[in-house]
Amino acid sequence: MSDPAVTRRSELPWLAGGLVVLIVGWWALNRFVLTVYPPDASQGGTLHVLGWGTDPNPARVEQCNIFNRANRDQGLIVQVVPSGGDTQAIVTRSAAGNAPDCIDVYNPEDLGKYIAKGIARPLNEHLKAAKLDLASETWPALLDNISRPNPAYRPGVDDPIDARIWYAVPNNVDYPFIYFNRTLYQRVVAERTAAKLPVPPEPWLGWTWWDYAALAKSLNRRGPDGRFQSFGGPPPDLWPLAMQVGASMRGEDRAAFEALSEQEKAARGLAGLSWDDCIAPFKPRADGSLEPWPNKAAIAAALQYGYDLQHAWRAVPTSSDMQQMATGGGGYAGTGINGQFLAGTAGMMTMGRWYLMQIRANVSFDWRMVRQPRWVPYDEWARWQREGKGPGQRDGDWGDIEHRDRGYLVMMNTRSCFLTSSAKDPAKAFRFLELLIRNQDYQKVILLEDGSSANMRMTLDYVGQPDPLIPDEVVNRPPEQELAAVIGQVGRPRWPFSNYARHDNIRWSNLQAWMSPRDPLDKALAAGIALREYPELAATAPAERFSSSDAIGADLTRRVVAEMDKAGREGFDLDQPPRRQGPSLATAGVFGGLGLIFAVMLFGAWRARKGATHA
Repeated sequence: MSDPAVTRRSELPWLAGGLVVLIVGWWALNRFVLTVYPPDASQGGTLHVLGWGTDPNPARVEQCNIFNRANRDQGLIVQVVPSGGDTQAIVTRSAAGNAPDCIDVYNPEDLGKYIAKGIARPLNEHLKAAKLDLASETWPALLDNISRPNPAYRPGVDDPIDARIWYAVPNNVDYPFIYFNRTLYQRVVAERTAAKLPVPPEPWLGWTWWDYAALAKSLNRRGPDGRFQSFGGPPPDLWPLAMQVGASMRGEDRAAFEALSEQEKAARGLAGLSWDDCIAPFKPRADGSLEPWPNKAAIAAALQYGYDLQHAWRAVPTSSDMQQMATGGGGYAGTGINGQFLAGTAGMMTMGRWYLMQIRANVSFDWRMVRQPRWVPYDEWARWQREGKGPGQRDGDWGDIEHRDRGYLVMMNTRSCFLTSSAKDPAKAFRFLELLIRNQDYQKVILLEDGSSANMRMTLDYVGQPDPLIPDEVVNRPPEQELAAVIGQVGRPRWPFSNYARHDNIRWSNLQAWMSPRDPLDKALAAGIALREYPELAATAPAERFSSSDAIGADLTRRVVAEMDKAGREGFDLDQPPRRQGPSLATAGVFGGLGLIFAVMLFGAWRARKGATHA
């Protein structure tokens, strides 16, 4: 009789087989049912797949399709890499060599970081091979933020493209417009006419920020219970506004400005300033740090206007006002009240051209897209009001007749795309970057659905005439307004240090907090400190007094400039290469004490040994 312990069959094959079935079944469930694993885009290696790190905008699907249709016969396709443009992961993934081939970047500071770390490849050789001169293809305002001067360039010897080192190709371009709710305006016209109140005119090409204030104030409507029924619009972004103030001070002609004597510059409040200094948020000092707002008069005027618009004149809503009319999707910042505008309860909204898709899809009222206002001195605007000079009739050095662009300036930014150090075949990856600036089908998709094209000529051709797909929309976005919106373009100022988040915090978060209390105004009015009246503006609301104190703008300017100066010095020190330093006093004391003890011990041992020798 055999031993059962010896003849019993092993369960190991059954366990192993069951485990294999379980693993294969789990993989098949995820692969074919749950589709967790993406399909093989390379089709077994027959296609070279380019990864594009960008945002998940649905428009990216058709943008990829345009490239893929044009390049599939070349064995080349592009696909969006989910989270591939995440700024927190790009450095890590690039170090491992598996970042997407091409990555979108949304501000020039991030691109500068990738340039410094060697993640963004120079594009010069690819540009020359493609005979693509970005300096002549795209907007002049963008050049300083997608390239750097080439110190090794030899004029007359090297290719002109090499005058700069190019690191990115612009994608879609952002610059602001005012979206205007004309239906709400017509309702307000009827209400104010019935009440025998003056009605500010609709926006036009030469309108000013004082016209904006009067219009916004008029479009604020309250119900019988005192709650808001509609808002006029948001406060302006104060950085670009300060640049507009500086542009108005220096004038429209650079040569004429350069010909001014120092006495004439001083009379304009621009003593010691160059043409660029007049609008610069910061400029380098000799020691490498930054001087914030060399044109102090410009930033003071912008801060004063922003504060007065919100608190002294109550022409735009405060954050607490906004909470009374929360309508999902709204926000409150420099370009807020999106939800209120889409719901028809806001008269104006500041936003880029890319917001056209939201407007088309979500609004059912009559709207217009007009360029932003320009800056003129209040005294000049008040004269026009007193003399009854309306749109197109305003005269003088600031008037609409000859100078409708004086004081107008637009700050341009771009979502640009760079070639990464992880790209396995940079020449093939550059084909995608070339599409962003040259392919006409791609430019049309951008212009129709996603903003403004990086190709300047194609953009100007498109916006200067009706779109054949939506010809009636020419009424909503007049060509003259779109063309005028790119006059006086400047690039988004690039904070040169790695602590640029600190600068953004000063610009957005802290600035709104500093401007939020009304207490400074009430105290200034009670004490009679530098009071100023705005009677012509008060005509929009005869029952209210429009008073303020210029001391508020001066105080805000001191605080903003001090914070920016501190951030600039910290950023400069932070980015300096490590320097050799001696030990701290504490460390020197510890090791000095130990050395002294060791020396005493050696001396004692030497004395003992010497004594033993003599003995």
